[in-house]
Amino acid sequence: MTLSDQEIKENIIKKIKNYEWGKLWNDVSHIQINSLLPNNQKYLLLSVKAMLLGALWQDHQSTKEILKNIKIEIDEQIIFFLLSYSYLSVGDYDNCLKFFSKLDSSKNAWMTEWLDLEYQGRSKQYIQQIKKLESIFKTKKKIDNTHKIALLQSLDHKDAEVKPLKELFIKQKLNKSDNPFDLALSIRLGLVNKNKIVELYSKDTIQPFLLYRVTHSLISNLEIDSFIKAFDKLVETKFINIFTLMVGLMIVMSFSEKEVILKLIKRSREISPDTLYVQGTLTSFELIQYWIENDIKNAVAIYNKYRNYLLQQSNFTELSKAGFIFYSYIGFLIAYREKNIIYYEKKDSNYKDLYIFGESHSLAQNNIIYLLDNNLFLCKSLFIMGCKMHHIAKPDSSYMSLSIKNYLNTIEDNSNIMFTIGEIDTRPDEGIWQLHLKKQKDLDEIILDTVGGYLNFLYENLKDINLSSVTIQGIPAPNYELKDDKDPKDEIGFLNMIKKVNEKLKELTLQKAWNFLDVYGATVGEDLKSNKKWHIDGYHLSPVFYPSEANKWLIKPKIN
Repeated sequence: MTLSDQEIKENIIKKIKNYEWGKLWNDVSHIQINSLLPNNQKYLLLSVKAMLLGALWQDHQSTKEILKNIKIEIDEQIIFFLLSYSYLSVGDYDNCLKFFSKLDSSKNAWMTEWLDLEYQGRSKQYIQQIKKLESIFKTKKKIDNTHKIALLQSLDHKDAEVKPLKELFIKQKLNKSDNPFDLALSIRLGLVNKNKIVELYSKDTIQPFLLYRVTHSLISNLEIDSFIKAFDKLVETKFINIFTLMVGLMIVMSFSEKEVILKLIKRSREISPDTLYVQGTLTSFELIQYWIENDIKNAVAIYNKYRNYLLQQSNFTELSKAGFIFYSYIGFLIAYREKNIIYYEKKDSNYKDLYIFGESHSLAQNNIIYLLDNNLFLCKSLFIMGCKMHHIAKPDSSYMSLSIKNYLNTIEDNSNIMFTIGEIDTRPDEGIWQLHLKKQKDLDEIILDTVGGYLNFLYENLKDINLSSVTIQGIPAPNYELKDDKDPKDEIGFLNMIKKVNEKLKELTLQKAWNFLDVYGATVGEDLKSNKKWHIDGYHLSPVFYPSEANKWLIKPKIN
């Protein structure tokens, strides 16, 4: 049955106000700029698509391309709202304000109040946001679901300040409400206990937007099995965004089998926008899995299919840069493998397995065969995306330590293992250096807490396992330029920090009678930066380092 313009508009407004954005995306995902629909319908549906591409999928380039092709032919309030929202989601506040000014607040207060609240939250004007809410409470004696959606959207980033809204929620006793929108906000504000969250997750009829918040809370509470089940359930509802997909796939890759991972990536593709940015981001996860499984044929095919994704660098947000980095990195590794196949050929069956625990630095050795400490090893990556020493030093802060424990349960007795964790901790824009700058905390103290905590966790979890060898890999000297977002402000201090971290890693590793692979010594030049001999990119070692040099830089503990 063909719907009238009015029926289409009412259906859109209903789904926006009910937060049924998964269903809404399903309605508009197929609409193209060159659609033959009547203009009024086409521009309305494209406005919805632009809003969701920007707000949920952070695909700024595709959003802007749609917005550029929308022509305003009538005075239609819902289109003005959608366009204002779309521009807000891509950070174009001038155009956001332009369309906001066209809204009639006397007739559509929900639209203007929503945009006000969300803008204030996104721009970190939390006091103004609270004042706006208090004004609404005073006038209406309540806040509507549209206000709550605006608040949920405005808080949907890691740096959001929740304290002011948390205090207001408690004051108005909204944290005691069973309204699904109040529950979702209460979960985001940390006002719902773990048992209640698990109870909500187990319900078959839970609304998708509430399931979304429950899913994020499960990972915050390190309920890994429940998170993976909830994430799979959430994908089915289609109420999801690029951030949640990336977080979910990161965790699933650290705990699940190959078949589960690839199936979930395939399902994620089906429900996601068919844009180069989104599909390319998902491809980065698929590339990692194919590389780990030594499925080079499929890795090459999928890399080539979406390789123009690498041209979209200006479109990346802080979060999705990880997809770009991995896509590029796996491409380098594939190219290296093709030119150096000799290191990957299993001519001798007398090799032993060497299990490499770590983030991206574990991938360089994957499936390489090389000699280390008089043993011929075949390396197998046990991958934990984004893992830092900080995560392991504070095991209750993330799922990373649980992933290490999970992997340890899968290896056989008398195994040989290596850890390649720590490079992310020593970057200029995060980790140890930023903690030192922002908190004005003593650098040596931070290094001892981070390195010591990391190695102590490993020791406590390895001491009762029969292992043939344990090796800790150090941190390579930096090969990236120290400018722009990588400008440490104090270059000499920063480079000396990396040196000190390696010295502490070496000292404490040898104290525990483990081997230390001194990749810092192998890669550092006189200026404390990379000597340009062994890097494959700005961060990672080339695989050739291991068969060529690793044995020379292995330091063994002195046995008394």
